[in-house]
Amino acid sequence: MVTHRVPILSHSHFFTCVVTLSSIVHLSRWALYFVQHDDDDLRQLIRLNSAALNEMSEVWKAANTAAGQVKHVAQDIYRTKKAQHENTAYWVGLTQEEVMNNIVADESIMQEIERLPVMPNLMPG
Repeated sequence: MVTHRVPILSHSHFFTCVVTLSSIVHLSRWALYFVQHDDDDLRQLIRLNSAALNEMSEVWKAANTAAGQVKHVAQDIYRTKKAQHENTAYWVGLTQEEVMNNIVADESIMQEIERLPVMPNLMPG
């Protein structure tokens, strides 16, 4: 529904719940130790949800809160994944190019998420 051809702000504030739940599912999968190394689709979904929550946060306080929480969880997961990357057993069976692509993709998603501003508290919603 986030990619549906209507403005994201045309949805009710309850849409924040939908995007937040979707984010929880995607972040949970991204946090798995044995997630596919080729998980670019998953990263794109996390980016999409983060951007949607950020846009909705311009109007809905709940979206602002959720955007901050998703950002915080993504940062925690990223720090954990980065620590795992230092363990050579994590990369068994991958080429050096695959390892580097995975590290760059994880860093890229975090840079994008960290650039999203968290709006100050607005009207209740």
